[in-house]
Parts: sequence; structure tokens; C-alpha cells
Amino acid sequence: MRDSIRKQVLENELHWLKSINCNVVVTEDGITVSNMSNRSTDFNFYIPTKRIDYTTCNRISDRTDDYLSFQASMLCKGMILENVSDINLILPLSRRQNKIMASEYEAYEEDYTSWERGGSRQVDVYTKFYYISFKNNIIGKMSTVENHNVIGIYDFEIDDQYRNKNHASRFLSVFTNVDDTLYFIQTWSTNLKAVKSYLSAGFQIFENLYRYKAS
Repeated sequence: MRDSIRKQVLENELHWLKSINCNVVVTEDGITVSNMSNRSTDFNFYIPTKRIDYTTCNRISDRTDDYLSFQASMLCKGMILENVSDINLILPLSRRQNKIMASEYEAYEEDYTSWERGGSRQVDVYTKFYYISFKNNIIGKMSTVENHNVIGIYDFEIDDQYRNKNHASRFLSVFTNVDDTLYFIQTWSTNLKAVKSYLSAGFQIFENLYRYKAS
């Protein structure tokens, strides 16, 4: 079950990466993600499935069956573990909340050209863009990718003047309390405020995504 969820979440994320103009190449040995306009390891990495690429940045989930053997091989080859990792959080059905009036928070779907003026994303039927509203005031924005029974929440942002007021966790509690869809959201390990907000909304840490760079 956990491996099935991991693969569903990865498929959803790869779809988002394609939408922001990353090139994704899938082979039987692994998955290569690259972005010519942003050369950081956030958008340029290799996900090994059968074979490690010792010449580039390898990103690997601690939920992967071969994680420990891959880790040992990379460390033996002198690869360096980055200080910051990604965290994927999912919302278990057993932790859905219904404590906040849905009328207080709304997600207004918006056309992409209005949501990100001058943007160049690859928009399709799987991708949606929203403004986040509290009592009819726009307080933030987000996008989603919806494929199969999974909704990935991306670009989640509360405007500066509305931060530190629990809006993030409260909105997410409402937005994810609709049906039996699997929701997930990702953040950096150093973004402690975001992790706290997502946990408060009922999400649980599902996996850590570590990146090992060639030395």
C-alpha cells in the first residue's frame, strides 16, 4: 500500500514538473528531471529505480525499498548529501477534519493567464489554479494537479499580511475535507512553519526526499 501511494504521489509531482517546463525522461533504470531555465537541484535531478547515476544529483525517497543500499553505494562513491531535503505530506482519510465553517474559506478557480500574468506553464486538464479567500478577501493562491484519485497541492502561498494567523492550516482543513481523494503537499525540511501548518491541518509526514550530489 505504501509503495502504491509513493508511486501515485510521484506521478502527480512529475506531472506538475512538466507543467512548469521541466523535461522528464523515464527509463527502466530511473527518471531524469531537468530544467534549462533553473539549474538548481530542485529541478535537476535523477530518481534511481534500478541504477544510480554517480555523475549527477540523485533524489531518493526513504520509502523506496532500495533506499538503504542506494544510500550506502552513494556514500561509498563519495557523493554528498544536501543539507535540505523535501518532505511529502499526505492527508489520511482517518484525519479529515470538519471543525471550520466552509463558508469562511473558499478556493476560487482562476484562469491561468490571470493567476500568473506573463507565465509560461504548460496548462492542461489536470492542472487548476486558485485564489484563496477568507470572508471574501483574497489572502493567497495555490495550484493543484489532479490525476486519478490524487490531488497534489502546489505553489501554496498566503500573502504576507495574512501570515501567522493560522489561515494556512484552517484553509487546508476546509479544502481537503470534501471527499475521499488522496491529498498531498510538499515543502522543504527547513520550512518549519509550513510543516507545522500542514500537520495542524491533519497532514502526516509520508516520506523524506533526499538529494545526493556528485562530489
